[in-house]
Amino acid sequence: MLFLQAVNSALTKNLIAWNKEVYSADSRSIGYRENEKIMLDPDFAFSYVVEFYRKQNLMFNESQQNILNKLYEHNLIETYQQKDHKPKLLKQVKINGIEKKMICLKWSLAENFLMRS
Repeated sequence: MLFLQAVNSALTKNLIAWNKEVYSADSRSIGYRENEKIMLDPDFAFSYVVEFYRKQNLMFNESQQNILNKLYEHNLIETYQQKDHKPKLLKQVKINGIEKKMICLKWSLAENFLMRS
């Protein structure tokens, strides 16, 4: 999945902070690590992915919702389950006292998915 390859690139470029505290102070981070997960700001992450592929003269035309659905289908993100509705694909986290919706990527599963692709 192209999205995961770009996220892996962001990790190697230190664009994903080591923890929430560093993320909240680092304006260039697109997310942060939390145990076995990577929490991604959806807007910053998708902007990074589009730019990542543009620099390689490639187009990334997937919509944010389509990517979230694919990540969900492959069990690569944590969701909020709802009783009578589809699960919410973004998790609510508090950063500097402000509620923010984030992609909660199960990184060890995502790495395995990348290796199989």
